[in-house]
Amino acid sequence: MWNERRTNAWLLLELIVVSVVLWYVVDTLYCRLATYGEPRGFDTEHCYLLELGKLRPGTGMPCSNCVSLSLASYPYNGSNNSIFLGYDSLRARYIAAHRMVSPDFLRVFRYRGAHGEPPELLASVLERGDVLVSDNLFDDYGVDMDTLVGRTVHSLNSDGLQTRVGALIEPVRYSDFHEARHSLTLVENLESYYQDAPGILMDSPELCLRMRPESDKDVAALLMGDSDRQLRVGNLYVRNVRSFADIRRSYQLLQTTELRNLAVVMGFLLLNVFLGLLGTFWFRTQQRRGELALHRAMGARCGQVFGRLVGEGLVLLAVTFPVALAVGFNVARAGLSAWYGGTTLSVGRLFVCLAVAFVLMGAVMVAGMLVPALRAMRVSPVEGLHEE
Repeated sequence: MWNERRTNAWLLLELIVVSVVLWYVVDTLYCRLATYGEPRGFDTEHCYLLELGKLRPGTGMPCSNCVSLSLASYPYNGSNNSIFLGYDSLRARYIAAHRMVSPDFLRVFRYRGAHGEPPELLASVLERGDVLVSDNLFDDYGVDMDTLVGRTVHSLNSDGLQTRVGALIEPVRYSDFHEARHSLTLVENLESYYQDAPGILMDSPELCLRMRPESDKDVAALLMGDSDRQLRVGNLYVRNVRSFADIRRSYQLLQTTELRNLAVVMGFLLLNVFLGLLGTFWFRTQQRRGELALHRAMGARCGQVFGRLVGEGLVLLAVTFPVALAVGFNVARAGLSAWYGGTTLSVGRLFVCLAVAFVLMGAVMVAGMLVPALRAMRVSPVEGLHEE
């Protein structure tokens, strides 16, 4: 390796550039996928939204009661009521979504308590007039949120709302592309809210239902077929039925398209990186064909020859690691890498993503050496000596 130091110096420079680029690609994908994979805090499977319309007064009929009622609260909903919460001297860092729902809403979307409490228990909290808040409300202060249960939180908005916390819930994310740490939530019984603002509910009521898995077939056609006869109350009727699979797809169409485009660009970049590394080590091994044959002529086994080649490549890769680590650290500290968990610089994330990048590079290096090395080792020892 020392005798070939000039060639190896250029190869080291290439490996440093490739490792930093590959780390950046892996880091970006890691942040996007980690955000996407966070618990959503709700479950929309087998759930449907019933959009309502109005008829003339006096044309109502009985309707089913297997639904929840809410106001600007269902998942993947661009219309949110917001509230800025505080407790004593604590101030939430982000604005919280103010969910005004009937207790059945928690059963429909399967909200869970911060300690695994079932939706039925959380619904009973709303029924007695207390509110639910997400357990990340005051994360920045490092307080034990359990100590807030039974205490009164207040609104920093102009309404000056004061209400008692009955239980904590898991963070409820705005969408699959929104981090849980940025998603703060206050859930209030809609009946309590409606007593203070009786004219708001009729403007945009939300009816949501959950179907049994075995009954979740042609739900829209079934409900719309019975809407005139069963699903009408007063001057309200079911105008449309939408599955939350469609709502989710429509709400996240832009982010999904951006992620797909990002994946295509990064895939193309990765392909170029891999082909570059593959070609470099393929050509490098092919050039040493005579040397490898000479090793075989002097009695070395195929495994020893190939092990030497791989060992040289891994040594070069190991020398590259500290340099790539230093470059990646400074890039992340400057805020030029992807944001996740409120920061661009996380030591654990930096090491994990860089390790993944180097494992990928090592695999490509071995693949680039394998075929030409096997061909070289099939060369006759006499021919190898002659070339040397």
